[in-house]
Amino acid sequence: MKLTVCLLASEAAPLSKTGGLADVSAALTKYLHSVGHDVRLFTPLYKSIDAAEASAPSRWKGCNPSKLLVGLAPLPVSSVVLAQLPGSTAPVYLLDCPLLFERATLYTTDSDEHLRFMAFTRAALTACQLMKWAPRILHCNDWHTAFGPLF
Repeated sequence: MKLTVCLLASEAAPLSKTGGLADVSAALTKYLHSVGHDVRLFTPLYKSIDAAEASAPSRWKGCNPSKLLVGLAPLPVSSVVLAQLPGSTAPVYLLDCPLLFERATLYTTDSDEHLRFMAFTRAALTACQLMKWAPRILHCNDWHTAFGPLF
């Protein structure tokens, strides 16, 4: 039985990595994809990521930033970069939101840290809706994506 899995992670190796979460999110995505499941990984497009490093990147224009909302506030998501995890053909969607993710490090002590990842999670789920893709499984990693089941 083919599964449809939306995997949300704040980091994915080798694109962004501070610890084991990056290894797990990338490995799980690659494995599920390699055995035929429709798995799509969503992660932020951090300042430190060279989008060209991910093989075959392209900007997906179907994501209208004005439709990405957290509460009543529109998110300044400029685009979603569709790429492949390096070393595989597994898709990774990099959410390009410079206001939230163009910072010196992946994680910060800024006062909006919790809002950065709540917005990321909401934007990823909205992107799924705009793609008309309804995964059967939502796989959330760590506190960064904890609002996923609530959204």
